[in-house]
Amino acid sequence: LVESLGGSTVTFGYTVSAYFFGRILVTPLFGSMSVNYGYAKTLLLSNFLTLIGGLVYAQCQNVGMPEFVILSRTILGIGSGTLGVTRAFASEVTAQRNRTQYMGWLVAVQYAGLTMTPFLGSVFFNWCGGEEGLDANQGKLFVLNGYTSPAYFVSIVAAITLVVIFIHFGDRKGSCVNKKQGRISKKRAAINELATSKTCIGLTTRDACILGCMLVNIAVKGAVATFETLGIKYAKSHFGLHSSRAGSIVSLCGLIGSVILIFIGEIERKVGNINLLWSSMLMMASGLGSIVLLTEENENPQWRFVVGCIMVYSIGYPLGQTATLGLFSKIVGRVPQGTLQGWMAFTGSFSRVMFSLIAGYIETYLGISYVFWLLILLSCVSAVGILLGRDTLSRLSE
Repeated sequence: LVESLGGSTVTFGYTVSAYFFGRILVTPLFGSMSVNYGYAKTLLLSNFLTLIGGLVYAQCQNVGMPEFVILSRTILGIGSGTLGVTRAFASEVTAQRNRTQYMGWLVAVQYAGLTMTPFLGSVFFNWCGGEEGLDANQGKLFVLNGYTSPAYFVSIVAAITLVVIFIHFGDRKGSCVNKKQGRISKKRAAINELATSKTCIGLTTRDACILGCMLVNIAVKGAVATFETLGIKYAKSHFGLHSSRAGSIVSLCGLIGSVILIFIGEIERKVGNINLLWSSMLMMASGLGSIVLLTEENENPQWRFVVGCIMVYSIGYPLGQTATLGLFSKIVGRVPQGTLQGWMAFTGSFSRVMFSLIAGYIETYLGISYVFWLLILLSCVSAVGILLGRDTLSRLSE
């Protein structure tokens, strides 16, 4: 679409980044709004903006300016900035022992959406006549073609969601629970004392652990964002895979990851939240390690790329992301989590943008293999940090 409107490669880059910029812009704000004004009002506002963004995007061909595409994607990004809100709501209405399970289901829905929407986009494109249908009826207010049909679909889904939230979603603000506490046990008193004790960096132990979870979230999100950005290109240059086939492998592995997350509650009960987290980080490091130390020719065994995708997309990322969110929510505790969950979502969105940009520079000046070595190092450092602090993390998440 950007190319057909006369946009350059630079314009395309701004178009891609506009969505994430919009999300970064409002994620902490929506988190605070959920505490001050309630979840329903915040979600109604975000879905309304998504509906408007889809309608604006559908008019890009009529306007004929690539800048209009950037505007529409920014609006869509703003409308999607409610990850922290949904996570905060799940944290408030679920028991702590089931927290990771519900976080896993939220991640599964999001992950399935990211995996399946490119497929749905291609279905809409072909259903509306493909390339031949792009110029038909141009200039009319309502045009249904390969570019506009996904936008109308998003707007329809947003409209349905608005109605459902308005009718069925009970409006409630993030509120502290158990404000009136009776006598607390010696175990809880010891945990509270540990949480409020000062660390060598001047933060309380609880705040330091919250910061640590955010840093792990940056590592997890950054690694998968870089893999998304360069993985297909790497598969083409080093494994001889066509981009469509490599994309199908990635999508299938993502779908498998979404299915695995359905059983995250049972997995966590058997393994434990912290063990699940550090092992997932090592799994990501192993998956990335399977696609380095290759020859420069495109004759490397393709099974190594498949194994890497399985370990990153099917196991490491979905389980690591869910375990991070579950641990973070447990450490924050039974208090309004909207603001902190908003900042947690902000770190994830920000890392996706920054890691993609940094990876591009490293690939240009050093080579693509150095990008994956950096991701392996970050994953291993994260795993070691979790192992070193596992006792403190376990006690604060009780």
